[in-house]
Amino acid sequence: MHADPAVLPRHWNAISFAMGMCLLDGPAHLEDATRFAVEHLGAARDRSMRAMEADMLHVLGVALGRRGRFDEGREALGESTAISEDMGLRYMSQWSKRSHGRLELAAGDPAAAERALRESWDVLTEMGLHSSLGETAVPLAEALCAQGRLDEAEATLRAVKDEWAGGDASVSAPRLSSIVGRSFGSRP
Repeated sequence: MHADPAVLPRHWNAISFAMGMCLLDGPAHLEDATRFAVEHLGAARDRSMRAMEADMLHVLGVALGRRGRFDEGREALGESTAISEDMGLRYMSQWSKRSHGRLELAAGDPAAAERALRESWDVLTEMGLHSSLGETAVPLAEALCAQGRLDEAEATLRAVKDEWAGGDASVSAPRLSSIVGRSFGSRP
């Protein structure tokens, strides 16, 4: 599908963001995702499309973090968060904070990861977006475990109700392993 940015700027943004996220999670090389984000970031800036700029900075930050370029990834995700907050886009802001938390986990800083992920958790809770809590709960529990706070990690996973997990394996599996591990006397 082709969306003309001059005629359908919101559609173009949405399609570009979805494509960027697919490049991150699909079979493409991370260099492809990085190039895509840089190209579309330039186009967003040329057209003064702030929301798309935030989205492309998000994609770029995740791609850079996954490539081990943590400082650059932090910077891009920080800019994405700032733009989203400035525009009042709280959901998008918390999403970039969640991605920042995942970057900090990969960088080996679980305390920084916890700070970013707690901000994401707080926004989702305040907005009543319970079905999205699991996406933050899993890396938050990982950050807590990495700091030796196993009981808090398990409580975080248990706070996500079954109906909120909605059959999402990326949420359900860690929750199940935590519960099963506790049942058999081991810890997550």
